[in-house]
Amino acid sequence: MANLTGLFPGAHPPPMRTKRGRVEYKWYIRWSPAWQEKRAACLAAAGARCACGREATHAHHLTYERLGNEWPEDLEALCKACHDDIHTCPVCEGRMRWAEIESGLLMCYPCAVETEG
Repeated sequence: MANLTGLFPGAHPPPMRTKRGRVEYKWYIRWSPAWQEKRAACLAAAGARCACGREATHAHHLTYERLGNEWPEDLEALCKACHDDIHTCPVCEGRMRWAEIESGLLMCYPCAVETEG
């Protein structure tokens, strides 16, 4: 996503929407105060600890079904290493990308490998 900060001095850019009218993921994660609150609540609920015992700094979406209206159980507190592991292709070790937000599948496009997110 392009850096739009200079176009909106003193504020964040307006919400961006997908063709289906949903909030665009990158905008939501970067600019939404609602996301920042949900992320903070997720980390606090986990005591700022990942399941591995390290400090949790990431709130991972277990589903994108309710993106923008997440329930607490839609999020998991993770450390950076565990979050990176979830998004790493088991075949080529490249970065997995969401094939479709609604599908709940991660896709490694070079390998055409699908896994559940």
